[in-house]
Amino acid sequence: MKQPRFLKTAQRSRCGFLCASVLAQAFGGMVFLVLSFSRQSQVIAQDIHFSQIHASPTVLNPAMTGLFDGQYRFIANYRQQWRSATANYRTLAAAADFHVAGLGQSSLLSGGINVMADRAGDLDFTTSSAMFTLGAARKLNAKGDHAISVAIQGGVLHQSLDYSALHVFDQEPAVLAGADNARAVPDVSAGLAWYKRLGKEHRVYGGMAMFHLGSPDMALLSGSTLDQENLARRSVIHGGGEFRLTEQLYAMPSFILLEQSPNREITLGSFMRYDYQKGKADRGSSLYFGSWFRWFYRPDINSGYDALVLAARWDKDRLSCGLSYDVNLSSLTHATRGVGGPELSVIYVGQGSGSSSKTNKHKVDCPKF
Repeated sequence: MKQPRFLKTAQRSRCGFLCASVLAQAFGGMVFLVLSFSRQSQVIAQDIHFSQIHASPTVLNPAMTGLFDGQYRFIANYRQQWRSATANYRTLAAAADFHVAGLGQSSLLSGGINVMADRAGDLDFTTSSAMFTLGAARKLNAKGDHAISVAIQGGVLHQSLDYSALHVFDQEPAVLAGADNARAVPDVSAGLAWYKRLGKEHRVYGGMAMFHLGSPDMALLSGSTLDQENLARRSVIHGGGEFRLTEQLYAMPSFILLEQSPNREITLGSFMRYDYQKGKADRGSSLYFGSWFRWFYRPDINSGYDALVLAARWDKDRLSCGLSYDVNLSSLTHATRGVGGPELSVIYVGQGSGSSSKTNKHKVDCPKF
């Protein structure tokens, strides 16, 4: 369905394992997710997403909820893109996840909440969401260094825009048709993740997720030929690892395959981590430097480089602070002069005063994302 002209400029190219049926459904979801990368869809609305993939794990995949060493985790992200262009984007997100309870001797139930707000374009096209996540992680061996997790996420998506900022010679047909300036719809997503330690020094992980399972209708029009604007399902496959090179130096490669018709993205790169101060458990200090290339593909534009992401991060005990910058490499370089966007992140993982051996027996030995 064709979009109204002003909406085109505003949109962005953006219980648990104790039951065998849950695992069967998760496996079916994985197959469906892989197949989704080979199909085309007619819906074209897009999601927002972040460049700092390690600093927005629950945005990347709901199944990453609860996968950390501690009792609770707080995450904040801010991004501004294409500041030199008139229609730039500003995105703010916050998340909290926590361990709820043990499920038997080998599984752990976790919960979380993600809130996000994004403003784009001259009409202040605003997308906001509040999502609640319930996840379960199961240890696949006694040590807990081999595990799988699954999660379901649900909440509300809200979009709005400001018609008073619209300046045209001819009145827009969409406005004459009685377009609303806001819409809220329910939304459901799901994810699956896996993790394994290789020996004492190396770890690998991976995951799959499907967002907007119901492909919600976000149209601001009703009762006209332009009354359908479905949000395309977003498919994600991601993975990475942590490999010790020397006593203090680690390589942390990672990748993302993302499809939200008609757009597809591939992001590939690595962090290098230097542990300059050792401490017990996560009590220490580390510096990270890394870069990622992001490629895109669209049937009507072919393919090419999208951006080079340069990133740095500092860890101190249980606090992490990250900074990244996108250098634009696409055809938008002429309009943006290569200026992509800065992104900031803060993560805090708390141990909690109630943590004890009773909680630790359910612990999953997570990689340091």
